[in-house]
Amino acid sequence: MAKGTIRAQEPYYRLAATRDEYVAFHYPETDPLPAFLGPRCPPLSDRYPFAVKKLWKPARRALDVGCAVGRVAHDLARDHELAIGVDLSRLLLDAAKERGAPARFARADALALPFPDGAFDTVVALNLIDRVPDPARALDEAARVTAPRGLLLVGSPYTWKEEFTPRSRWLGAVGDGGAGVRERLHPRFSREDETDLLFFIPHHARSGQLGRTHIQAFRRQP
Repeated sequence: MAKGTIRAQEPYYRLAATRDEYVAFHYPETDPLPAFLGPRCPPLSDRYPFAVKKLWKPARRALDVGCAVGRVAHDLARDHELAIGVDLSRLLLDAAKERGAPARFARADALALPFPDGAFDTVVALNLIDRVPDPARALDEAARVTAPRGLLLVGSPYTWKEEFTPRSRWLGAVGDGGAGVRERLHPRFSREDETDLLFFIPHHARSGQLGRTHIQAFRRQP
């Protein structure tokens, strides 16, 4: 595991405020967005991360890379015999484990995944590549552990920031990067689909972050 990688990423993700924001976002007790958007607000089931489960089919083994507090990993566990979520942040992993669902969790670096080649039928890497120091390497690792004919979901709003990723390693401009992801995975993977899922991260009663995560579905070649 790359110690430099851990030092570069973890301070923000060690904050209790970060954990609490993630938990409120991924496991909301009520939906705060209708108060901002009114009756035309799309339901939670059509937004990120709740709609991601519509993008895969049941299979045997699944991996959530950068699982944070585990929402998607828990959804994967309902459709797979085994689902594992990995993250660098112990604080977020502890919050994921507290949800009590059947997914398993482990601390691991997205740039050096501790799994053999082709180990998983479904791999998701969501809102991750713009938060690591080497996005291309993160994609290569996610691709490596995806089984032949397996599904790889890569999603990001591409909010590139130099505090996480050196500018020279960005896969596109701020707000973009889909083409860079496709180029990195080609020809090992063919893209099957893409979608944008709305997300809303509440800050308080009058403030929040509204955005869209661009998700591409790739199929690994035999």
